[in-house]
Amino acid sequence: MTLLLPTMKAEESMEIIREDVGSVRVLTLNRPDRLNVLDTVMFRALEKELSETATDKNISCVVLRGAGRSFCAGHDMTVFERPDQDEHLNARVVSQLAAMPQPTIAAIHGHCYTGGLELALGCDILVASGSARLADTHAKFGLSPGWGLTARLPQRVGYARALEMMGTCRIYSAAEAKDMGLVSYVWEDELFWDKVMEFAAGFGRNSAQSVQRAKTLLRAQTDLSAALDREWVGQQRSDDSEERVIAFLSKGK
Repeated sequence: MTLLLPTMKAEESMEIIREDVGSVRVLTLNRPDRLNVLDTVMFRALEKELSETATDKNISCVVLRGAGRSFCAGHDMTVFERPDQDEHLNARVVSQLAAMPQPTIAAIHGHCYTGGLELALGCDILVASGSARLADTHAKFGLSPGWGLTARLPQRVGYARALEMMGTCRIYSAAEAKDMGLVSYVWEDELFWDKVMEFAAGFGRNSAQSVQRAKTLLRAQTDLSAALDREWVGQQRSDDSEERVIAFLSKGK
C-alpha cells in the first residue's frame, strides 16, 4: 500500500504549502510528481517560510512533510549545472531549520533518501510511517554530503551506524531506523498523520518560552559549527561521479 498524506487547503506557493493547525505550523514540500526532490528554488521557498515562522509567537511546533507518495527522494540531480542553483544556500537553509526556536518534526513517509535525509536531520525529531524507507546514497553517485549529514547523522545513530549507512547506501525500513535511533516513533500508515498531529500538538500545551529555552540549552551541548565547516570544505565529487549520475538519470529515459 502506498501512503498518501491528506491534501490540505492552505496558503501555498508552487514549492511549499503552509497550513496552521492550532499552534502547529505544517510546511509541505510540494513537488509530488518528482517525489519532492530538492533544488534551490525549493530551498528559497522553505527559507522564506522558516524566517516568517521563527518570529511567529503563535506557533509552538513546526512539522515538515512531503506531498504525495514520499517525504523527499533527495537532491534533484538534473540541476547540478543549472546557474540558479546555490549549494551554499541549500546548506544554509538546512542549518536554519536546525536553528529554529520552535521544536521541529520531520514526518517521514515513502522515500527519505540522501538530500531528503539531510533535510530531515535538520529537524529535532524524526517520526516515520510503517512503510517509510530511509537511506543515504551519496557514495552511490560518487558524491560527498554538504548539507550537514556527517555532522548530524552520527549524533543520532553513532559513528559505526553512520558509516554503515553512508558506506553501503543500503535502504533501511522504518523499523530498522527506529531500532538505531534515527527516528523516534513509527506509526501505522493508516494512523500516521493523526498521530503526527497529536504528537506535535503536545508541545503547544506547555509554556512556549520554557520549551524554546529547553531547546536552546540542549543545542548548546552539541555545537556542530566546526563539523559543518569541515564537511563543506571537504565536499567534492569522485572521479567517476559524473558517469554515475548520468547512468542514473538515463534509466528514466
